[in-house]
Amino acid sequence: MPIARRVALAGAAGAVLVAAGCGSSSNSVVGGLPLWQRVVQGGELKGYDPQIQPPANLNLTQFIRQARPSFVRITDSSARKELTADGFKTATIESFPSGAGPLLASSVLLVGSPSQAQRVVDWSSNDSLQPCPKTCNASFEAVKVSGIPGAKGAHRFNLPGTKPFEAYNILYADGPFVYDLFELGPKPGVVKEKDLIAAAKAQYKRVKGAPLPHYLVVRRGAPPASTP
Repeated sequence: MPIARRVALAGAAGAVLVAAGCGSSSNSVVGGLPLWQRVVQGGELKGYDPQIQPPANLNLTQFIRQARPSFVRITDSSARKELTADGFKTATIESFPSGAGPLLASSVLLVGSPSQAQRVVDWSSNDSLQPCPKTCNASFEAVKVSGIPGAKGAHRFNLPGTKPFEAYNILYADGPFVYDLFELGPKPGVVKEKDLIAAAKAQYKRVKGAPLPHYLVVRRGAPPASTP
């Protein structure tokens, strides 16, 4: 991971420790994590490091625009309808530099509640297991993701004799947060399925149960869309 990113992560992590058990005598602490610290980090996905600068928080329009490559039958309007119903508050997307290689993106969404977060996982993963809306050159199958409660995965790849490609989508919810790791490669095998699942597991271990840092929690429970 680049030195600048390590310094930023270390400084932010130290700054956002907040006391747990408010109103009690507990001396334990819980590290609050903003969205940019919840995306897959350097060392979690084999062979890939994130950008030097943290990704920005996105409003709903910005998120839909950047998430389009992962949509199969989802449209901009249906995504807006679904995410609005699920209490979308903000999101961020970390794109991993890969030159002419695969598109790799780690997304984190903050929605209205844990049940709404799981609903986003369900309808998004289901979309990845649908045939293309027009002529389709893809086969698709579910991917088992063990070790993360409620996690779902999908694998799409080209049919024989058609233009090669491969895509993976690994999703899970933890509290009101949705975590999505997406890969779209120019041919099968560029990124290994086991490495994507390992990255999701490492991320889950790091973010499980982590609240937002107190300085991002506002009266209505949502961070402003412009916060880092």
